[in-house]
Amino acid sequence: MKLFQKVTAVILAAALSCALIAGCSGSSNIAEGVAAKDYPITIQEVTIPEKPQGVVVLSDNLADVILTMGYEITLKGKSASCTQEDLSILPDMTIDSVDAMKEAGVTLALTDTEPTEAQRAALENAGIQILVLAPATSREDLTRLYIQVGSAMNGGKTGYTAAQRAAESTLLSVDEVARLVPEQTAQPTACYLYELTSAEQAKAVTGDMLASKLIEYAGLTNNFSDSTGGTVDIQSLTYGNPDYIFCAVGLKAQITATYPNLNAVKNNHVYELDASYMNRQGHTLFETVGKLASTIYPELLQSGSSSNTSSSTSSTVSSTVSQSSAPSSQTSSTPASSAASSNSSAVSAPPTSIQQEGVLQQGDAGAEVLKMQQRLDELGYMYVAPSGNFNANTAQCVKDFQFYNGLEVTGIVDAKTSEKMYASDVKIYPGDDR
Repeated sequence: MKLFQKVTAVILAAALSCALIAGCSGSSNIAEGVAAKDYPITIQEVTIPEKPQGVVVLSDNLADVILTMGYEITLKGKSASCTQEDLSILPDMTIDSVDAMKEAGVTLALTDTEPTEAQRAALENAGIQILVLAPATSREDLTRLYIQVGSAMNGGKTGYTAAQRAAESTLLSVDEVARLVPEQTAQPTACYLYELTSAEQAKAVTGDMLASKLIEYAGLTNNFSDSTGGTVDIQSLTYGNPDYIFCAVGLKAQITATYPNLNAVKNNHVYELDASYMNRQGHTLFETVGKLASTIYPELLQSGSSSNTSSSTSSTVSSTVSQSSAPSSQTSSTPASSAASSNSSAVSAPPTSIQQEGVLQQGDAGAEVLKMQQRLDELGYMYVAPSGNFNANTAQCVKDFQFYNGLEVTGIVDAKTSEKMYASDVKIYPGDDR
């Protein structure tokens, strides 16, 4: 009996082991989780056999996510809507620019708009795969979007892991700005209007859109939180009578002329804000919250404010609102992999040259930046590979480090930040199992 039990246990253990191995190495569909290897990888029923030689992005939202992860080096073209400065050197393409894509070496096209069957066939005949990735509709769904983009461009293992970190870091930055908003007993009401399509309807930010949450993070209640589909009845605008109206550029005059009795109009609280801020879901997310919040609470832009926020947090919003949402180019995009194996590693002697030089910030490059990035990598904060270039990705990693270590969150490595990196009580990134 004991022999039977032993043999049975061995068989069951072996079967379980095989199942686990098969489940990990055999699966290439990121819907099942991180893959055991990068390629082939299946996303939205599209199987990508190997790392794309070239990618064209046909969505400004997807371009924003790509820039946030530092993957723009693979791009060979973009749509005209991708107005991010870091992509300005890329040629404009449309989904019908098949010959231009093929000539540029494009093997993968990313879009958020479903192509026609004829368009899909033309691309496939040219050896170009097309992947349709819908915008995120919630905080949780944002991770899905990042993982899909990251896995497509850099693999179901490497890209997947980096994407998780990038999404987490982006949301952390959004929360960081949201915490600065003064608490109110009754939140002001607001809405965002893209277009007045007719006398009865308008295109707006509705409750099923991630942008609706951004309005809430800015300390406002979205008038259209109960609506869906991005379209609302004009009656809901007039009945809701918002305190503030944000709208697409060029729409303010039409709103004020058509609805002079709205509270927002009577109090001159109608503000134009480029629609890209409501649509893009990369680093632009926290910039959007900063712009919305600082419009309603202008004291957030004033250092030394006597409001509920401190001068340090005010300067954080000011920095967030003014910085570009598109990071600089980066030649490497692998996730941080070097881990501090013990506390002795965490308190190793600091390179004095960083502190002698004083400050490192976005736009800097060189050996000192690389040393700083390598230290953040050891501590688990770098979600992209150290490159020696202090771009927006690195600034975000610095902000994460500052946040978890109780420092002023600026994204700038000053003497205090540099010293803390090598202090005995430095905190390793909490998401890492060290």
